[in-house]
Amino acid sequence: MEDNKIAMDNLKYDEVINLTNLFNFFKRNKKIIGLSGILFIILSFFYSSIQKKVWEGQFEIVLAKNDNTFEDKNFLNSQNIISLISNSGMESLSTEVGILKSPSVLKSVFDIVNKKHLRDNPKANDLIFEDWRENNLEIELQKGTSILRIAYRDSDKEIILPVLEKMTNEYQKYSGKRERRKIDLAKNYLISQIEVFRKKSLESLKAAQDYAIDQDLTVLEDINKNNINNNFGPQNNLGSNNVMSFLNNYKSVTNGNENILNISIENQRINAANKIKKIDSQIKIIKNLENKDEIVSYLNLILPEALLSSKEGIYELQKVIAENKSKYTEKDKTLIKLEKTYQMMIENIRVSAIAYLKALRLETQTKVELVSRPKEVLIKYKELLRDLASDEETLIQLERQLRYIDLEELRSSDPWELITQPTLVTKPVSPKPISFALIGLLFGLTLGSFLAYQREKENGKIYDTNLLVSKLQLPILDIISFEKNDDLTKAKLTNLFDILNSFEKSRIFNLSSMDQKYIKKLFSKNLTLDYELKFVDKLSEIKDDEKIILLTEIDSLTINALDDFKNSLNFMDKKLHSILIVNF
Repeated sequence: MEDNKIAMDNLKYDEVINLTNLFNFFKRNKKIIGLSGILFIILSFFYSSIQKKVWEGQFEIVLAKNDNTFEDKNFLNSQNIISLISNSGMESLSTEVGILKSPSVLKSVFDIVNKKHLRDNPKANDLIFEDWRENNLEIELQKGTSILRIAYRDSDKEIILPVLEKMTNEYQKYSGKRERRKIDLAKNYLISQIEVFRKKSLESLKAAQDYAIDQDLTVLEDINKNNINNNFGPQNNLGSNNVMSFLNNYKSVTNGNENILNISIENQRINAANKIKKIDSQIKIIKNLENKDEIVSYLNLILPEALLSSKEGIYELQKVIAENKSKYTEKDKTLIKLEKTYQMMIENIRVSAIAYLKALRLETQTKVELVSRPKEVLIKYKELLRDLASDEETLIQLERQLRYIDLEELRSSDPWELITQPTLVTKPVSPKPISFALIGLLFGLTLGSFLAYQREKENGKIYDTNLLVSKLQLPILDIISFEKNDDLTKAKLTNLFDILNSFEKSRIFNLSSMDQKYIKKLFSKNLTLDYELKFVDKLSEIKDDEKIILLTEIDSLTINALDDFKNSLNFMDKKLHSILIVNF
């Protein structure tokens, strides 16, 4: 029961003891640790003062410039075509920065620094580009932007601005060279593609013409209000001089829907069939009309003016007949002769009209046969026309784009924009005394702590409660400090007496630097005791049934003394119960 209580109480002190031991270590050795820290701060300041001063200059540049290009809705976008050819669309800003760090761009800048280095140090070796770039240059993108920040550091203050100015010139020269290279690649690509599509366009044209001739197909020249003209004939065959005219007509007719071509042809066939029906009806009417005046009026209505050349003669004859009828009887020979002449003229016009309508019917029937083609033929012809239109349109766009690229080439391109001019920082960036001092302080404290630890290790004293516990393999009953006579000390003593009262028999073995009388006086002074503490300083005075509690001081007990005490315990076959640590 008592042992369990001591073990539980001991757990409460584990963390406190560790922190206390650490604090006490620094407190005990504050002089050596503090002096070591101060010494190294002084040495750090001195070391920083003898170091060469390092100066820094910097500038900022925008890698992505604004594009003030011409705009034309009919042109392909020049930046897209240039990006396509030069693969710049795949080129990230980080890759661009990598190129700007490479010797291909910075070699001339490095040469300036290296020559200055050899001139100032004749016996020195050449600088190494990679080491120079790593130690002296800082090139990085500002996060989330295309702004590149360049900083150059050197112990030679006078060379910084010339180096930065040389870098700005090289970067701007590189940006112009890069754009010119893109344009050259785009031009070569466009020229090669123009040759390809010019050949394809001619081949598509020939294929469409040959197929149209083989299938007796014709194309349209006149388009009016999105209707295909009825005029078909050999004179309308597609020629190289009116390719674009045809393509424009073809597009305006189809309006992007190629089925319209089929619909228009079908409409032509239906219109022609209806016209034939109308002609048949007109012929029938002309044949069945009996009244001469009605015949004249009807023919005058349906026939073209050119076929009614005798119309005036008929009208004159009608007037003469009307006058004679008013003067003579119907049996008058002159009147009869006039009537016969009038009848003959009517019949001649009737015959001519029927012949004209039959010829017109035959022509219309021929057109019906011309527009009647198998579905497969029309589909094939439509595909050929579509290929021709596509090839010709692509060729035109490529030629326009080439002209556009030529304009881009003539136009002076702006180099990358400098946001800030090369500027020299007014104060040196290195060495920094404060940084050196902090490093010196850290190193001094570490070294001082190590020396203090070694000194304590050599004097053999036990300052660490953990070491005491590990040596004796016993729990700590309590740690009582008489340095401060306060309520906490009295509370600890009260708790200690309660524990000791719970023991049937116990003895306190004094292994501290103080004698028993002084210790008893301290205990009695802080608390009125109902229980008499039994101190011993000889193991032989302790009986076998009594619990032995070791009273000791941490900073006065040595490892040798503790080992001697353990040997005595083993020799006399005595066992300790717990440890009571006091600070006087």
